[in-house]
Amino acid sequence: MEFSSVPNVLAASMTAAFVLEFVISRWLLRDQVYHLRDTVTSVITGGVYLGVSLLRNLVLGGVFLAVYAASPWRWDEAHPGSWLVAVVVVDFFDYWSHRLNHTVPLFWALHSTHHSSRNFNLSLGMRNSWFSGYLDWVFLLPASFVGFHPVQLAVVIAVTQVWSFMCHSGYAFRLPVIDALFNSPAHHEVHHSADPAHTVCNLGGLLIVWDRLFGTYQVKTSPLRYGFDPEPARPYGVWHLQVHLLPSVVRAWFASASRTRPTADARHGAGAPGAITPERRG
Repeated sequence: MEFSSVPNVLAASMTAAFVLEFVISRWLLRDQVYHLRDTVTSVITGGVYLGVSLLRNLVLGGVFLAVYAASPWRWDEAHPGSWLVAVVVVDFFDYWSHRLNHTVPLFWALHSTHHSSRNFNLSLGMRNSWFSGYLDWVFLLPASFVGFHPVQLAVVIAVTQVWSFMCHSGYAFRLPVIDALFNSPAHHEVHHSADPAHTVCNLGGLLIVWDRLFGTYQVKTSPLRYGFDPEPARPYGVWHLQVHLLPSVVRAWFASASRTRPTADARHGAGAPGAITPERRG
C-alpha cells in the first residue's frame, strides 16, 4: 500500500465504524448510546476539524522536515523495527501531551471540547478542538529530531489516531489480553467520566502502559456519567464548545498580572481538572 492511500483507507474505516455503530444503536438496539442532536454536533465539529488539520499539517510539515534534516540520526523506514519503535515513541509523547491537556488551564480550555458530550460513542471521537493541534505539535517534534522521517511519523500518528477513535465505542467490553497493554473502550470511557476522581486518568492513545507506569491508570468501579461539570451553557453550539472556557483563562491571566487573587470563575470554570490551584495544594 502506498503511503498516499493510507489516509483514505483509515478515514473510510472510521466512517464505516461510526455508521455501523450509529445504525445498531438507533435502529437495532434502540438504546441511549446515541442522541441525534449531540451526534450532529460531533459530526459538524469533526468536519471542520479535518479542514483545520489539513491546513495545520501543511504549515507545520516544513518545521518537521527542517528538524529532521538537522538531526544526525536516521531510522530506516524499510525496516519493520523502525515502525515499532516509532509507534512507541509517538505514543509516549502523545501521552504527555494529553496529560498536559488535562492539567494546564489553557490546554484544557481547548481540549475540553472533546469532553463536552454527555454521551460516549464513536461520534465523540470526531469532536475535537480546532485549535489544540497548534499547541500539541510541539510534543511530537522530538520524534523528528531523533531521526524519524516526518512522512513515517504522519503514518504512525494516523494509525494511532484511528485506534484512539475506535476506543470511543459506546459498547465497551473487557478483553483481558488487549486491556493489559492497549487503550480500549473499557479504559477510555473512564477517561471521559465526569467524576472528579477520574479527571486525569487513562490518557494513553494506543498503549495503556504509560498510565500504569506513571500512576494515572484507573478502572471502572461504578456506573459512569460522561462529560464535565459545569456543563457548557450551549451543549450543541459548535463554536461555543470550542471557545467557551477561554474567557475564564484570560480573566485568570489578567488577575494574575494585576497581582489579585483569581476569581472563583477563573479558578473553577476553566481550570484544568488536574491543575494545581490554591485549594488543591497540599
